[in-house]
Amino acid sequence: MNIIQIKALILNTIIKEYRSKALLMFVGLIFFIITGGHLVIKFFNESFNQTDGATALIGDKGLLILFAIIAFIMTLISTVLGTNCIKSDFESTSINQILSFPIRRVEYIASRIFGSWIIAFFCFLFSILFTAILISSSSSTNLISLNIIFALATSSLNMLSIITIACILSLYVPKLFAFILTFILRYLITGSNAAFDSLGASSGQEAIGFGRIFTGFFHFLFPRLGSMDSLTNIILTGKSVDFSNLVFLGHYLVTYLLLFAFLCFLINKKDI
Repeated sequence: MNIIQIKALILNTIIKEYRSKALLMFVGLIFFIITGGHLVIKFFNESFNQTDGATALIGDKGLLILFAIIAFIMTLISTVLGTNCIKSDFESTSINQILSFPIRRVEYIASRIFGSWIIAFFCFLFSILFTAILISSSSSTNLISLNIIFALATSSLNMLSIITIACILSLYVPKLFAFILTFILRYLITGSNAAFDSLGASSGQEAIGFGRIFTGFFHFLFPRLGSMDSLTNIILTGKSVDFSNLVFLGHYLVTYLLLFAFLCFLINKKDI
């Protein structure tokens, strides 16, 4: 493993991707929404003379709503980063120059994905911290807690999966189509997780039909993005996390590694 080359490639990825116009547009949208949400919460607190308890409740609910909105936009940002981080190397033919250095293809892929994930993670981190600070100033309560940090960690795992899925799709379709397909696939997986969990919670006497096969395909073959979203919501709302909420993590890890291995296989098959 060539650590120096890997570090250089991760840095190159960050420098290359953070100047993306689409990324800058989404970041601007995030801070516009945060500022607007802060003003709305401040208006309610000042106009209706809320008590301390009601003010704290508004702050908590406001943070949950803004967290969900920011997480949605981070899905878009992760998709943009994923569709571009490897595809752009093939479009510019710089892939040949990169692989001429003493670096293996798996190291190249990991560096590109990790560099893109770093950008997404810090964008998410600064957005949530900025949101918590602003709302705390309006609601007179401290919203920066360990729950927020843990929720950031679980959400960031989904961002890593989305970037990887977008990388795979971008190898075979134009960036715009890869963006759309990744976005659709993300919510197909989430919906399938919810649907399959609902079926599993029932008596289990249902016949195996098309719907169950369809949901099972996305539920078992991809990282369980919906289950990770549910875990994030549990953490954010301060509910206790028990073992039943964590059993999917082993499946999540295995399916992500298989997804990454599949991406490596596809790139190894390309004539470079």
